[in-house]
Amino acid sequence: EIWKRFKEASDKVYEQKKQEIAKLQEIRNQNLELKKAICERLEMLTATKPAKPKEWIEMTKQVNDLFDEWRKIGKVPREQNDVVWGRFRELRTAFFNTKNAFFKELNAEKAENLKKKTEICERAEAIQSNEDWQKTGNQLKKMQEDWRKIGPVPDKVSDAIWKRFRAACDAFFNRKEEHFKGQKEEQSQNLAHKTQLVEKLEAL
Repeated sequence: EIWKRFKEASDKVYEQKKQEIAKLQEIRNQNLELKKAICERLEMLTATKPAKPKEWIEMTKQVNDLFDEWRKIGKVPREQNDVVWGRFRELRTAFFNTKNAFFKELNAEKAENLKKKTEICERAEAIQSNEDWQKTGNQLKKMQEDWRKIGPVPDKVSDAIWKRFRAACDAFFNRKEEHFKGQKEEQSQNLAHKTQLVEKLEAL
């Protein structure tokens, strides 16, 4: 009788434990499906490669949001944990490797653009004091066209390099304007004198 009593109590405990384990397993299976769905969303998101820095920044935010969502999900069945995590980690790592390669190439391109624009600045500064107005003006206009064709430079020096180039151009064109302004005033005065002479001749 005492054995029967003990066995019934034990069986209840084991049955409750069995139910709890089954319930826990069901939750972990659901978690597994949620994490698989995140992997699929990450695959779709990273299937296309952004072409602009702003697009990369926006996509990075979305990838990080998925990672936050991943971490909020509970455990999955132990035998599936390494597989599903490995899949997610591989996708995430591939994305950041591609992103880093993009910005590395972009930075190298910006550095090359800075070199080209610096060379233009040096050429402009070398001729800004010339007084061959026509030739020098044409040269500076050509430099301005070349400048516009060159892509962006690193953000931290973008304003400084542009101001340097603009200062060289302004120095020349302001001097040119002053020169021809003075010339026009002189021509106006000459015209006035000659008009007076004509009037005197006409009077005579």
